[in-house]
Amino acid sequence: MFLCEEKGTMSSFRGVRDVVGSKGLFCSIYTDRGSHCWHTPEAGGKVDRANPTQFGQAMARLGVEMVPAY
Repeated sequence: MFLCEEKGTMSSFRGVRDVVGSKGLFCSIYTDRGSHCWHTPEAGGKVDRANPTQFGQAMARLGVEMVPAY
């Protein structure tokens, strides 16, 4: 755990880096539908899996499945 002023792309990358560094690579990550994790064309709607964010692209390159919270 760490404190940050605002949750976003860079703090998410830091969290993943810390976990991978101490525990190893994981197979999936369950996230909220924040704009740094998912593009959501309509507020409260389904996520757009065809249009990944920077965080989504990085997780795909690592082979980590992203699971959106609904």
